Amino acid sequence: MLRELDEQLGWSEAAAAALIDPRDPRKVRHDILVLVRQRLYAFIAGHEDGNDHNRLRTDPALKPVCDRRVDAGEDLAGQPTLSRFENAVTDEQIAQLNALFVEQYIQLHKEDPPEVIVLDVDPTNDPCHGHQQLALFNGFYDQYMYLPMLVFERDSGLLLGTRLRPGNVHPAHGVVEVLRPIVQALGEAFLDARIILRADAGHAVP
Repeated sequence: MLRELDEQLGWSEAAAAALIDPRDPRKVRHDILVLVRQRLYAFIAGHEDGNDHNRLRTDPALKPVCDRRVDAGEDLAGQPTLSRFENAVTDEQIAQLNALFVEQYIQLHKEDPPEVIVLDVDPTNDPCHGHQQLALFNGFYDQYMYLPMLVFERDSGLLLGTRLRPGNVHPAHGVVEVLRPIVQALGEAFLDARIILRADAGHAVP
């Protein structure tokens, strides 16, 4: 069912198309679309940890939905391959992925354009339990963490933008850069809509 929904939305294919594959084609066993689907479907199934894929790579339920035969000759990617894949993504590609979120919202509301669009902007604390890069101490939360920024549209609950940030940044760090393309795209798609920004107190800055 998840694969069927994904094919209807076309999200994983669009996400894969936004990512450039820097690998030597002669040595590639898992193309970008397979890696995107493997990671995405595992996330939704509750397997957030990349280490889970050392076991999931042979999972008879995950393999077919990622276009792999169930037999042992066509395993999915393991944790090292997925980690290299995720770390190779550039800032420009992340911006293109964020644009897909906004495009999906626009497509879903074309027939019934909203009169008011409320953008909820909020950081969220993401505690870290190892020595991950940029996992820094935050005095407010009293822990080592990341402080990602999330932008949701209030009525639909759809995610329109996100940015992973170090744990010690100010809550409003980078908010203008994330919001600018979102607001521009929504304004062009829905000319008569009123766009309202709603954010927590950490964003009450010039």
